[in-house]
Amino acid sequence: MYSRIFTVVLLFFSLTLFSQNDFSKKELFDLLNKHPADTLRIDCYNELAWPVYSYDKPDSSIYFGEKAIQLATQIKDLRRLSVAHRRIGITFLNTGELQKSIAHEEESYALSEKLGFKRGMLLASNNIGVAYLNSELFNKALGYFLKGLKIAEETGDFSSATNIYTNCGVIYRSIGDFTKSKEFFVKADHYAVLKKNNDLLITTKCNLSTAYRNLKMIDSATFYLEEAGKHLIPTTSTASKFNYYLNRGLLFSVSNQHQKALEAFLACEPFIGVVGEKITLQINVAEEYMKLNEREKAFDYFNRAYELSKKNQMYSNLEYLSYAIATIYETKQDLKNYTRMLKAHLVYKDSNAQINKVQLLAKQQLEFDYERKYIADSVKFQQKDQLKNAELAVAALKLTRQKSFELMLLVILVIILVFSLFISNRFLLIRKQKKIIENQKNLVDVKNQEILDSINYAKRLQTAILPQIKDIKAMLDFDILYLPKDIIGGDFYFFHTSGDEVFIAICDCTGHGIPGAIMSVVCHQALQKSITEFAFTSPEKILSQARQLIIENLNARHQNIKDGMDCSLLVINKRTRRVCWAGANNPMWIILPDKTLVEIKPDKQPVAFYENNKEFTAKELVVEPGSHLYLFTDGYADQFGGITGKKYKNKPLKSFLLSICDLPVEAQVEHLHRNFLKWKNNLDQVDDVTIGVLRF
Repeated sequence: MYSRIFTVVLLFFSLTLFSQNDFSKKELFDLLNKHPADTLRIDCYNELAWPVYSYDKPDSSIYFGEKAIQLATQIKDLRRLSVAHRRIGITFLNTGELQKSIAHEEESYALSEKLGFKRGMLLASNNIGVAYLNSELFNKALGYFLKGLKIAEETGDFSSATNIYTNCGVIYRSIGDFTKSKEFFVKADHYAVLKKNNDLLITTKCNLSTAYRNLKMIDSATFYLEEAGKHLIPTTSTASKFNYYLNRGLLFSVSNQHQKALEAFLACEPFIGVVGEKITLQINVAEEYMKLNEREKAFDYFNRAYELSKKNQMYSNLEYLSYAIATIYETKQDLKNYTRMLKAHLVYKDSNAQINKVQLLAKQQLEFDYERKYIADSVKFQQKDQLKNAELAVAALKLTRQKSFELMLLVILVIILVFSLFISNRFLLIRKQKKIIENQKNLVDVKNQEILDSINYAKRLQTAILPQIKDIKAMLDFDILYLPKDIIGGDFYFFHTSGDEVFIAICDCTGHGIPGAIMSVVCHQALQKSITEFAFTSPEKILSQARQLIIENLNARHQNIKDGMDCSLLVINKRTRRVCWAGANNPMWIILPDKTLVEIKPDKQPVAFYENNKEFTAKELVVEPGSHLYLFTDGYADQFGGITGKKYKNKPLKSFLLSICDLPVEAQVEHLHRNFLKWKNNLDQVDDVTIGVLRF
């Protein structure tokens, strides 16, 4: 039996440099006739290529797309060139010329990648995925969809993420893996909810209904279809309305409620958009009339679908429809027409077999092209890797020679300096020993004062990058114990707000004193830029980007500098109270209202150049109100003291926090300070100490 045609919307994204809604076809040609600047001409050509001519006049679309490519190449405007390749690629996809489509989309992706144009990379990879999906090369399509999905989620593009998850769900539905398909549709629905777009929500809810219908879970399918119906409003697009009523009819049909199915299918008629939808609807209506034993009405709709399919050369439909009509003629005992339609059925069946062979050859060619490109890319990558290794070896040799020369020069200078000081001191001691001692003492005092003044000024600079505690307290129930080992140190605390997100971190940079303070400025700037300039909100991505910035700022890869920081980074959404945390070597402790202490483990790597670098991971936490969160460096636990002069360590610190956790955060910090001084007693402080206390 002929399976019902189910409409799947595979969305093509594009980027226009001026709004489509503001320029009609006539306005675009009027603008071209005025001989505008080259960049504006390219924009007009791109707009005419897609969407103006892409669907109904592909030859015109290709003509204007090639003009855009030619002019953009001539003036070396790579961004507009990437748009032109992507749009002409969509037109070739519409005409079924998939090899040409993929070639243009890959060129668009390469140009966008060169420019760092993330959205262009997203759009091109999605379009390549659609081309492979149309060729039923599902594994290859899925690879490109997932590549685009990564970019969409990194950039917070909820609409694109929704559509790509939908396309992935369609792939798994096409191969009969309905459970996996449902998982992707659930993710698509999650992003549609975040986007708050009614059309997207109708699409994702209908897809979930279909997934559960395929899994024979009719109650769940009905629930999601009803959820889709709640988003129907006067401004809903006709495509979404058609999708909703078609799914409603299919669900009623599977449930053997054929009269209701028929009514739902007939309700689709005002919302038909393209010829394929009209034929789909006519076939489904005809089948429901057959199940209701109303053969004449079924015969009428089968004939309508047959004539429309014949007019549009849809041979797969004609093979099925000719047989369905022949069957009705047979029941009428109209042997002449039965024979005529049966012969037509055999002709269409043979034509479809030939078409399938051609499509199979095209599919094999695409697969061959894909494998050839994969091998070429692998060889190119290997060559690049070899070249990079050679460059690193040369750089290492140069560095070794430079260090050897510097060491030799230093030894010579030290010898000269020592010899000069010896002769000078001997001469001065003989003549004016007392005066020299007094002068030296005065000089030391002056130098000490200069150094102290410099350090105090450096403290003012370091304090300037630290947030004001009163600003943090204005938003959070928070206080902090901050005790640098020297006047300045490598520990610092960080606070920033962006929209609904609050970022708070406690960081421990390599070293203490002046070196640590310098590192703290570098690391603080890296955190700040990761949030403000790169717009990351996930703590693991902030740490990964900060690591990259620190490596670049210190030229760490070439200098083999492994300095950086350990960090405990917390992100709180003020509106949803969502808590997300990531740590580099430093953990986070949470004391729940029932006085249970939970330790959240960090990634065992610093935010620095590290031989076995891995991506940082985030923990999304459900924190009970009244809980206390502790972010800290290792200085407190590493302090020597007590009767035996040993380290304080984490276990006693946990016990002490449990004993004071009922106090306000300011009182807890005061008790921590007193306890630290009591433990240290007369011993020197060994490291910077920072503990942040947050009541949630």
